[in-house]
Amino acid sequence: MTTAGRIVIVGATGSSHIGGSLMRAAHKLSIEAELCDVNLAWHRGTLSQRLLWHFGGRRPVALNSFSNSFLELCNRFEPDMVVTTGMAPLHVKAIRACRELGIRCVNYSTDDPFNPQHRARWFLAALKKYDVVFTPRRSNERELLAHGCRRVSYLPFGYDPDLFFPSDGTEESNGSDLFFAGVGDKDRVPYLAAAIQSGAAVRLHGTYWERYPETRSITRGQADVQTIRRGISACRVALCLVRRSNRDGHSMRTFEIPAVGACMIVEDTKEHRNIFGEEEERVIYFRSPKEMVERMRMLLDDSGERARLGQAVHHWIIAGANSYADRLKSMIQCNPPSI
Repeated sequence: MTTAGRIVIVGATGSSHIGGSLMRAAHKLSIEAELCDVNLAWHRGTLSQRLLWHFGGRRPVALNSFSNSFLELCNRFEPDMVVTTGMAPLHVKAIRACRELGIRCVNYSTDDPFNPQHRARWFLAALKKYDVVFTPRRSNERELLAHGCRRVSYLPFGYDPDLFFPSDGTEESNGSDLFFAGVGDKDRVPYLAAAIQSGAAVRLHGTYWERYPETRSITRGQADVQTIRRGISACRVALCLVRRSNRDGHSMRTFEIPAVGACMIVEDTKEHRNIFGEEEERVIYFRSPKEMVERMRMLLDDSGERARLGQAVHHWIIAGANSYADRLKSMIQCNPPSI
């Protein structure tokens, strides 16, 4: 399939959820699209959902009814393709029935399904039924194939130009020395702690940072997309870390920060090198908290270099077909296996 007239997207909207970004991408590509909102399956915050997550195999409360509603939509809308994102709440029978209707089914595996924090038997069984599983991490390509997935294709994260774009000059001007927005994983704490101890003005957003004494006093908690974009735009240096628990080689911020145009210091991984190129071409790499602080200090003392790097990485990512419209085109053009 090289084109798609109609697509059903199974994902979440709001904030920077990829389901919403793919919907906007479909409209830009003049593709008719319908959304199945996964929040209808996951009754987050309820006692029943918490019990099923911890004791029921991480199963969504409304797995069966959501799968049935999805099939009703497919029968009515007659899409050429279904794109599901992350741990999509569709059971094996739903995907099998969808493919029997002649509809191509692909999953964009935004989280590592083998991560013990997410691993769920019902979802791993469903993954085998997709025509293609797209993964944004090189680390689990072989594992997905060994698991029995029909076809596995590497597809990096991207950026949504409706959400992440350069400042128009009216944004806040008193920015931080270092900006970071992301989940407060334990292995990330030493990096933020080192920056704080260095005396830098750190702006920190995300969940769970209040759990750690090193970051509790400065975290600003979860932020909406506009707040994150403005924080990136106003900062002198933006920090980009991967999620090791997810075996990531890059992250969503890998593309969102340069889309805004900030100077970046980036955790050194093979995927980041493949995306950005060599040291000081477009970004500055680091391998330890100490090295991160040294590189940050170097950049804080050189406004000209910060400006050069910010412009270089912005133009590289914007010109490199990295939007979610580009990612959706890649999904459409990827041929499924002939079995």
